[in-house]
Amino acid sequence: MKTNQRGSKSNKDGSIFAKINDFISLNSFVLLLLILGIWFHQVFIVGSTVNELQQNQNKMIHYLKKNVNKVYFLSASGMAITATKSKVSYADERFKSYLVNEITDSLIGGNIVLSSNYKITYASANELITKNKRIKHFFNRLVKPHGSVMAPYARSLHRAIVEGKYPEYINVISHRYDKFVIRKSSKKNNFKTKIEATIVLRLLVKSWVRDLKAWDTREVPLRINFDVIVDVDKYANIGNPFGVHFKSLDIPIIHKPTGTEIMDAKR
Repeated sequence: MKTNQRGSKSNKDGSIFAKINDFISLNSFVLLLLILGIWFHQVFIVGSTVNELQQNQNKMIHYLKKNVNKVYFLSASGMAITATKSKVSYADERFKSYLVNEITDSLIGGNIVLSSNYKITYASANELITKNKRIKHFFNRLVKPHGSVMAPYARSLHRAIVEGKYPEYINVISHRYDKFVIRKSSKKNNFKTKIEATIVLRLLVKSWVRDLKAWDTREVPLRINFDVIVDVDKYANIGNPFGVHFKSLDIPIIHKPTGTEIMDAKR
């Protein structure tokens, strides 16, 4: 009885496989078209997806180029101003002017400016660096932590103020570079650059001369020597975009002329 059941089941399975085989044989062309249709459909979907990704990538690249290559400003009147970025080398006149402006805007000014019209006094040379906003701003961004770089300047300036020898007004008329030497590091993967420079300022100095009880106005040349390291990786920040760091700074302090000197010059 069991043998007959097994034989019947075997015949049934063989019949099913035979029918499947016959179906495939008779409909092979239809199955081929179906497979090809599914394949083409998948290729179309993949192609559309890749094309869409490529378009999005192109849009993103265009957006980045448009925004990264430009700087946008908003004026006080609400007007949008667009400026195109450009590469600046250390030999560029704009970079040279940047260094001059950092020095003159922060460190060159008469006693009226330093004392905020005599409202602020400085007990020591160190207070000039830590208390005066302009000098402190320069020190924190471009010198710190090397306080010795500005110590001689601060001591001489403080002494001239205390002794009443520092002019009330000092304004920069013009400047020129007498020396500007760029020394790039020869070491691999070292982008540090050293700059040795000398600038000559032409100043308009106005002083109150007590001996004569009168104002003295004259043009005075001022020669400033400095060495800086330019290292974007180490020193650059939002307040110091070029990564400038002063290693030495020699600024002679201007003194008022005495009454005797003025009278002797008139003879």
